[in-house]
Amino acid sequence: MSVARSQGLRIRYETVGEGPTVILHHGGGFRLESWDLAGWVQPLAANHRVVAFDARGNGESDKPTDPASYALELMVDDVLAVANACDAATFHYLGFSLGAKVGWGVAARAQDRLTSIALIGGEPETNEEISDAFLELFKEGMDVVVAVMSDIWEMPDWALDQQRGNDPEALSAYFQSTWPDLSHVPAELRVPALLICGSEDEVCDAMARAARQGDLELATLGGADHMGSFLSDHARHSYFDFLRRVA
Repeated sequence: MSVARSQGLRIRYETVGEGPTVILHHGGGFRLESWDLAGWVQPLAANHRVVAFDARGNGESDKPTDPASYALELMVDDVLAVANACDAATFHYLGFSLGAKVGWGVAARAQDRLTSIALIGGEPETNEEISDAFLELFKEGMDVVVAVMSDIWEMPDWALDQQRGNDPEALSAYFQSTWPDLSHVPAELRVPALLICGSEDEVCDAMARAARQGDLELATLGGADHMGSFLSDHARHSYFDFLRRVA
């Protein structure tokens, strides 16, 4: 297990392949293995060094329980700490859900480190309604959280297992943190950018709006919900095509 140090926390990461660096940031409640299980890592590693990591509060990274520990600035620090640990002065960034939200923060603060950025299912605006809903669920425990998620989205067994293994206190702390509105960031992007969203994902309208604001490339996945956009062959093919064109 490789570990980067970020603001005193241990951030677990793994690398595979050789070539330009692609950093993968998973969705909330998942862990770095989700990228491989969903079919992203092997084709990427054919021509790139793929770096996936467990976000703080998830997987085998440290799990603080103070909401202040999940400030966006600190989670951006984690991305840069992993990049620095891998000696990646610049990198392609790909994030899903939580990883997409953090990606907007990386773009706002460290655009000079980005070769390209691609975000799946994460808008730059804040969404307190979703945070409040999850906070109520966490009071009931992870089994209830998983049951609700599986009712909302079609999730493979490995995804349910990863969610079930979470620390509800750490995830609650994340959802209690306050993040800034980054709706100005799309218009400020000067690196190649791709936004991916399922047509049935509730953030799709916001992502389409962000794409228009910054004249960014947008891939809309017909019929896909939030989880489906991460699992979609269409999403992977859209990203691989984007990466080839960027190269």
